Amino acid sequence: MRYWLGASGSDCTALVLREKQSAKKVRVALQKLPERQRAAVVLSDYEGIRNQQAEEAMGLELGSFQQLLFRAR
Repeated sequence: MRYWLGASGSDCTALVLREKQSAKKVRVALQKLPERQRAAVVLSDYEGIRNQQAEEAMGLELGSFQQLLFRAR
């Protein structure tokens, strides 16, 4: 979560609430993706796995992972 110096308590509360709402929207959007696209996003953006490693983990050919990731985003 991000906090700014000098922000009042109500400002911080509003920021935390917005971040929680944004996180919920992302989770809902992820659930709507096809399974392989969702896996690509999770591996790349949440697990921090490099594309080549993710391709191997998912059993994909070279470039297929990037294509799934592009479609998902």
